[in-house]
Amino acid sequence: MFLLHDLEIRKKIIAVFGEGLVGTSILSALCEQYTFSIETWQFSYADPARQDHELCRLADRISHLCAEATSDLCMVWCAGKAGFSATEREAGNELAIYRKVLDCMRALAPSFQNGRVSFHLVNSAGGLFEGQTHVNRCNKPSPKRPYGHLKMIQEELLFSLPVNSIKNIYRLI
Repeated sequence: MFLLHDLEIRKKIIAVFGEGLVGTSILSALCEQYTFSIETWQFSYADPARQDHELCRLADRISHLCAEATSDLCMVWCAGKAGFSATEREAGNELAIYRKVLDCMRALAPSFQNGRVSFHLVNSAGGLFEGQTHVNRCNKPSPKRPYGHLKMIQEELLFSLPVNSIKNIYRLI
């Protein structure tokens, strides 16, 4: 997991969950456009007992960063180990982690009264529309496997965040 923050008058704090192909590409693109201090944070995707502690430390760090200025908080979820062949148990484990991250953001949102709070979910169009052809904006997701159901639930949960937060979904092909 990466935590980025700038030192300008209006601080931008970005937490990127996911260090794979998509996460590192997002990190590279952000660093090409902006000047950030980057912190690499340990996040134990496989150890639920440590996740709560790590998210609490992350929330404390973000609160400290935003204490002195008007700040924007942006959380990006492009993490996950589950793939198309994931079992219901594997999808459930990933969903539990995602819920913890959303809960962390929900708890942090009131600290950003004078700034913007946004959550960006990088999702899988393949998992949501598996087997469908000619998919466009009008098609409804029709997942076939636990992985697709996971992706659909992640999108639904995103909209449970506070109303004043910005919610974006990017469905990669």
